[in-house]
Amino acid sequence: IIYLILKGHNIVEIRTRAVESIVSKLEHGLLHEGDLVQEKQLMVRLLEWFNFDPSPKQQVILELLTRLTKHTSACDVLVSIGGVSFLTRLRSDIDSNLRPQIDVVVDRLLHVTDLDLRRANTADRRYLILQTSTSTPPIPTNLVSDPTIEISCLRFPGFLWHSLTGTDRHVLASTGASLCSPSPHLVRNACAFLLDVIFRDFPPEIFLQRPSIVQTLLTLISARPGGQLMTSGLECLQSLAEGLTSRLHFFQDPELYCPRQGGLCSASPSTAIEAGARCPEWNLSRTSHRDQRRRAQFDWREVEGMERDHQTSSSSGSTSTVHRNSTHSLSHGLNSGTWNSSTGDEIDVTALQRMQMTSPHFCLASLAATLPSMKTDSTRLALNILQAISPLIHLLGQTIRSDKLWTDTSTVAQSLRSQLSEILESVGDVVLYHYNMIWSKHEARMHRLVFQAMSALAIKLLQAVLPFEQAATELKICLSRALFVIACDEPMRMACVDQCEVAQSYLEQCNPDRYDVIMRLRKVSHSFTHTHMFFQDYKELTNNKKISIELVELAESSLDGLAYHCEVLHINNIVQVISKV
Repeated sequence: IIYLILKGHNIVEIRTRAVESIVSKLEHGLLHEGDLVQEKQLMVRLLEWFNFDPSPKQQVILELLTRLTKHTSACDVLVSIGGVSFLTRLRSDIDSNLRPQIDVVVDRLLHVTDLDLRRANTADRRYLILQTSTSTPPIPTNLVSDPTIEISCLRFPGFLWHSLTGTDRHVLASTGASLCSPSPHLVRNACAFLLDVIFRDFPPEIFLQRPSIVQTLLTLISARPGGQLMTSGLECLQSLAEGLTSRLHFFQDPELYCPRQGGLCSASPSTAIEAGARCPEWNLSRTSHRDQRRRAQFDWREVEGMERDHQTSSSSGSTSTVHRNSTHSLSHGLNSGTWNSSTGDEIDVTALQRMQMTSPHFCLASLAATLPSMKTDSTRLALNILQAISPLIHLLGQTIRSDKLWTDTSTVAQSLRSQLSEILESVGDVVLYHYNMIWSKHEARMHRLVFQAMSALAIKLLQAVLPFEQAATELKICLSRALFVIACDEPMRMACVDQCEVAQSYLEQCNPDRYDVIMRLRKVSHSFTHTHMFFQDYKELTNNKKISIELVELAESSLDGLAYHCEVLHINNIVQVISKV
């Protein structure tokens, strides 16, 4: 059987049966993975499988490669025959549903040398830290989980840990303190500083690894619904979600992997990252990164001077962006307990890593904070929220595996499922709010716009997180009603046919009775349309004209709606047509 694979037989049925036989023998223990990992020609033929036309069983081949690449020997063989470049090119041409499996295989191939280094190191150090000119305590060993350990419900295992110097920590701490200021003006300027400088100067995963700023933004959005501060916070969340999506795509691109083990491509003059990591794209895409850092530090010194002027003179027209942390602002701010950074921030790395957020948790926490404010009469606020949560839903779909999420028994999956269930109900509640309320004519137009936009996002969220098979058990009452409303709404169907079809498919799984109502409704609606068409054709009918088959079919299909309009003239016309057949 292996010989048939090694030979690369031209008959597709023979190749297919050979592969299925190998997989079956592996599953039943008749063949061991160790028997295959050293077969170089087998690896070559498995890759060449995708060059055949037709090329069936692609998912089976990728699953076999995923299974074999758990062994370092197989990874070494695949790397030696150019497997990384082949799979990288294949990724752009293959079905999008298979790309995550390719990403897993490529990630293992790229980390094979890292794994060998870690095994060879007697101290079993998890990361090699590039020391910068500023003294930063090294990350203790055996604390950070291996990035190659996979959680089945996550598409992306997580970002590499970044160490920060004192200067970096001071900038982040001061910005976080400004967000807690009792002055709305300073809070707005802090948000502007985040958007214009901080989010451009730091990799976005920094704000998940040290989530104090994110938590403060979420508190700001929840505590100040409808105001300018909420809008500023939404803009920050949207920018961060878009940045994380960009970083996610970057880390999934093997072409940008940095294979050097002895040295690193530094993210910035004051940021250290792990050895063997990718060269950060925020450094590659900015040709004057050092100039940007100098500009940020200059703005910071200018801000501090303006803050001192602001404190000494009540008539000062300060245009400062953010201000230095103070005891007063922390004790009287919006949420003084939200920001807990200090100059010793990097000493207790274990505590920091326990506090960090994953991308899915960030998305769900942001949705939970913003969705309640969607029940508003302000169209502008509703559209601002929709604009902010759209990239969050996109990022969520990029980072989780919906087919594994609802069956995974890990703690992470259970936490995500719990949050998702509440958020899905909130989404359904918002959809029903903008659909069912009685508004004036002007208000109805505005709420109709929000209803359609929110309905489209609700369908997008469902497609990202919930397979059809799980809808029967996981969809609750509120969202089920919202799906029924979306599927029944004729203007919505005319504008967004695909979304209504998806809503109808989910409804079929979670509420078959209401699905039957929709099917009958569609049937009667089509009957009314055919009744109108029948009347038009019958008017053009003359005594000498022969009855067409199409007219008889229209008459037959129009009978389904007869019980709802009871038009006697229509019955007489049908009798006249049938009598002439």
